[in-house]
Amino acid sequence: MSKSSSMSRLRQLVRSQFEQEYGLPMRTVKAALHHEFGQQTSETAPNRARMVGIFVGVAAARRGVSIESLAHSVGMSLEDAGLLVQGLLPDDAFSDSLLNRLAHSIEYEVEFLRLMLGRSSVGA
Repeated sequence: MSKSSSMSRLRQLVRSQFEQEYGLPMRTVKAALHHEFGQQTSETAPNRARMVGIFVGVAAARRGVSIESLAHSVGMSLEDAGLLVQGLLPDDAFSDSLLNRLAHSIEYEVEFLRLMLGRSSVGA
């Protein structure tokens, strides 16, 4: 087997695994944002905090984690957790500590949430 063939198969495998893990939550978030805001123009920047909040809500629901359990596991009030999953928390509410707790609660890498917020990697 050639090196290019092996790399091609590896890329396919990575894409497939990414789609399995992140595809449904990301499509759900995009559909919710499109439903609420319609088609965005290229000049309109996405509300990244809103996307992260909705994503966390979808990911938690997929794992059977209730809003109450999410609130308890990340150490926030039920009201704030409700605002979070509705995408209503402001960007500055997402501290590194909160992102770490959220990532752990929904079993995703914290770097994924940081990238969704448009933040650089912690190690960068």
